[in-house]
Amino acid sequence: MKRIDVESAITKYMSNNNFRIVDILSKDYSISSYEQYIECFSLIYNIYKNNIQEFSKEGKKYKDNINLFIQQALENADEESIESYINDNLSRELEFNTYNRTVNLISIYPKSFLMQRECSQEAFINIYEELGYEMLQQYIQLVKSPSNFSSYLNDSKRQILAMKFLLYKTDHHSSTKLKRDLSAKNIFQMNSEHIQESISEIVKEKDDYINYMNEQKDNYNNWFSETENKLNEFTAEHSNKLSNIEKTYEAKLKIEEPAKFMLEQSKKYKKSFYLWNISIVVLSILLLILLAIIVSPQVSFNDKLITISVLSKDMPVYSSIILLAMISLVVYILRIFIKMAISSKHLMEEYKQKYSLTYFYLSLVNNGSIKDEKSQNIILTSLFTKADTGLIKNDNSNELDKTLLSLLIK
Repeated sequence: MKRIDVESAITKYMSNNNFRIVDILSKDYSISSYEQYIECFSLIYNIYKNNIQEFSKEGKKYKDNINLFIQQALENADEESIESYINDNLSRELEFNTYNRTVNLISIYPKSFLMQRECSQEAFINIYEELGYEMLQQYIQLVKSPSNFSSYLNDSKRQILAMKFLLYKTDHHSSTKLKRDLSAKNIFQMNSEHIQESISEIVKEKDDYINYMNEQKDNYNNWFSETENKLNEFTAEHSNKLSNIEKTYEAKLKIEEPAKFMLEQSKKYKKSFYLWNISIVVLSILLLILLAIIVSPQVSFNDKLITISVLSKDMPVYSSIILLAMISLVVYILRIFIKMAISSKHLMEEYKQKYSLTYFYLSLVNNGSIKDEKSQNIILTSLFTKADTGLIKNDNSNELDKTLLSLLIK
């Protein structure tokens, strides 16, 4: 197997795998053959061998790498295995990235230079010769990112790079070092005041912006604090309302059936009251008839006059006693009927009041007016105590009235 066979195999592999180089100016170039590879790094080596040694050494290194790889391939592979050998070893031996077949250079490929003087080969060589390789690297970073110009001006070590960049940019760069230094000094002095004014203006704008942001921050903090307080109040208020609703629902479940019973009892005693009133009327009519008989002892019946006076001597004593007993019995029964009617009226009002008080109690619970257990016990005890019939005088509503009054005042 000959060298030209290995070179052909390398060309085939590179064309299929998109080999690329990226130089220090971030310019990207494709390498699709062995010849392009040699041309690229030979060009870098030849251009910089008399001025920028670091760039020249890198070009020579990559040339030597591929020559060494070809020699190893001739020693370790035959015609049948050469493609496999290249596939396994080429990227690693040439220091290309195994995944994307790319190598990042610290040198500049000649095609990367632009027409602008600040990015020309002449400018880079002058920077290298006067300031050295490290300063050249920083100058290249300024060329790539001109927005960093002000930071270079404010740095005493890199200020000279900024001035040289400005000289190249404004086409004031002289052919000799002495003239270049004088030009840089003059331009710097001329622009120093403007630069300081710009810096002062930037600092002032920065301070104004900081003050504005602090003011906005204070406004935001005040707004956030007020909103948080309102939210806490809203949460507490509605939490209390929800708690009152839950208590009201629980209380309603407890007293709903008793309330229905009280309403039914109220209706029952209302009917009873009307029945007793009717009985009283009937009994009163009977009593009036008896009294009429006593007051009018003579009754005409079919042209016959009958004397029924209890004072009459003709009337037997036992008949008078029976008549008086009947009157007394009627009066006694009438008195009982009146008491029962009054009792029914009283019980009707009592149960009606308890029914109304039940829903009044629920409204107090819903509003959160009942906060202590004592008031709740007084109301519930009054609701579920034995109803007063009204036959015996019993006034135990003073404590309840005071409790309800205190709750209403609250």
